[in-house]
Amino acid sequence: MNTRALLEWFRQQNEGLRTYSSLRELCAKDMAPGAPDAAVRQLLVCALDGFIDRYFGEPFTSEVARTARENTLKMLEEAAAASEADAAGKVAALDRLAFRQIAD
Repeated sequence: MNTRALLEWFRQQNEGLRTYSSLRELCAKDMAPGAPDAAVRQLLVCALDGFIDRYFGEPFTSEVARTARENTLKMLEEAAAASEADAAGKVAALDRLAFRQIAD
């Protein structure tokens, strides 16, 4: 599943923690050094791991759910754009993604 497909998949999901766990699995699937979008996927996995670890077994507010959804959509949009960019565009996207979080 390419990053554009990940974005479309996420848009159809609810705001529950299970969605983020499933997205993490999809990002990690078929990821290997040298694979297309491997670096972008690794950054997404790291961000998802942090969010999942923080909220696993804990309820989160509707504010956190909304913020997490908005931030994840932005990250996936950036990842999808990076996959279609030239080398300089990919590096710039990686720099931006490296400092994004799903929730504060």
